[in-house]
Amino acid sequence: MKHSWKILTCNALLAGLAYADDVPGWHRVGSAREDFEIRLDREVHHGGTASGMLECTKKRSKGTGTLEQDFRPEEYSGRRIRMRAWIKGEDAGRVMIYIRSEGPSGEILDFANTQLHAGHGTFDWRLHELVIDVPPESTVIQVGLILGEKGKAWMDNVSVEAVDRNVSRTGPPFSSSQANPRRAGIVVDHPALNLDFEQSPQ
Repeated sequence: MKHSWKILTCNALLAGLAYADDVPGWHRVGSAREDFEIRLDREVHHGGTASGMLECTKKRSKGTGTLEQDFRPEEYSGRRIRMRAWIKGEDAGRVMIYIRSEGPSGEILDFANTQLHAGHGTFDWRLHELVIDVPPESTVIQVGLILGEKGKAWMDNVSVEAVDRNVSRTGPPFSSSQANPRRAGIVVDHPALNLDFEQSPQ
């Protein structure tokens, strides 16, 4: 069965509470988060000494797992921003990155993912980028790596930066989603953390 991965990933990201794991600054969510683990990998990395790894612990999962981070939007309020990340897969069902901005009621104000260029199976490091807008009413920016069904995926050397308006947004115009009570009122008081995965657990 084929799914609309834009709808599927939006719903998966909104589902449930976050699980803390041993990747400082990052946490685990997803529609089947209990089927996945996240951790630092010091054997496989694109740059530096570590990457973030997301692994399905079952032979095949019916859902997705996500390595995710929320951070404050103030530095980018009213701006257009670009996320870049290197990703790698091993026997993976589907691998993609995403970025979104949320409003005070938990509504998604802008969203983009790499569903049209998703990785499958085993593949070496690839650079992906996404561009979205951060409206002034944004209260949270969220970035992440999604793995569907099986296998392993890695992410490394993530960056988020403001860009000029002449840099095109990723994908067609995005209409804000409905309010989400589970995400309403979330306040994040820190900037993006550990985007290079070099920070170890305390």
